[in-house]
Amino acid sequence: MSKPYYLLEFSVSACRFIVEINDLEVLNLSVEDGMSSMLPLNHGIFKSGNQKVKITLESLEEGVFNLEPSTSFKIIEYSAGHTLEFKNDIKAFTPDFKDNGKKHSYEAQTSFNSVMPYQIESWTEGVNLTDINKLEERLDNFYATVKSIFKRKEYVKIREIFSKKENNIASMMYLNQEQSEARLNSIFQDMENGFEFDDSIVAIPYFLKNGKVVSFRNPLGSPAIKLVNPELGEEIYVELNVMMDKSKMAFEVI
Repeated sequence: MSKPYYLLEFSVSACRFIVEINDLEVLNLSVEDGMSSMLPLNHGIFKSGNQKVKITLESLEEGVFNLEPSTSFKIIEYSAGHTLEFKNDIKAFTPDFKDNGKKHSYEAQTSFNSVMPYQIESWTEGVNLTDINKLEERLDNFYATVKSIFKRKEYVKIREIFSKKENNIASMMYLNQEQSEARLNSIFQDMENGFEFDDSIVAIPYFLKNGKVVSFRNPLGSPAIKLVNPELGEEIYVELNVMMDKSKMAFEVI
C-alpha cells in the first residue's frame, strides 16, 4: 500500500512563520535570522482529498516588512518505507504582500490532492468550545494539570494526556510503536538530563478554528509549555492544542 509522505521545503528569515494545514496550525515560530529546512505536512492531513496549505509571514516589529529574495516554499512528495523515497515536486509557490494595519505581512495559500491509507477524526468533529459553561475556568484547570505533571515529571500521566495526539501522529507519519513512543521518550530523557519546566511563562488560550480548538501560547505566540536547561542555554517547546470530544466532553490534546 502506498504511503505518501509530504514535506514543505522552506527558506525564511526575520519573521514570525506560521503554517496551517487544512485550517490547523502546525507551526508558529519566531525566526530571528535565516532558516531553511523541511516541515512534515502529514500531521495535518486527516484523510484523502484536497489538502489546503496556508503560510503567513509576519513582521517581528511594527513597520515596514520586506520579503527577503531567498524566501521560498515547495511541497514535495515522498514515499515512506524503511527510508523516504523521492516521488515528485508537487508545487513551488511564493507569498503575496498583505497590510493588516499594524504589522505588514505576507500570505500564501495553495492546495494539492492526495490519496492517504488512513482516515482519522479531525478537530472539525469537536465541540464548539464557546458554548461550554465556565470555559475559562475549565481551561485554566486543564493547563494547571498539564503544568503540574510536567513540573513533577510524571511521565505516565504526560503520555496519557498526549495519547490522542501521539496516536494520530503515529498513523499519519507511519510510525511503529517503538518509533511512536520514542517521540515522548526523547523529551522525558531531556527532562532527566536537566531540562525543567519554565514556570515564568504566562499561558494564554488562543481560540482557533471557529472556536473548536484552543492553543495555549505565551504572549509572543510560542507554545506555553517550555522546558529550559540553564547550563546548556537550550530550550524545548511542546505544542499544547486542545479540542473537546463530543462523546467524552473532556479536553483532548491534538
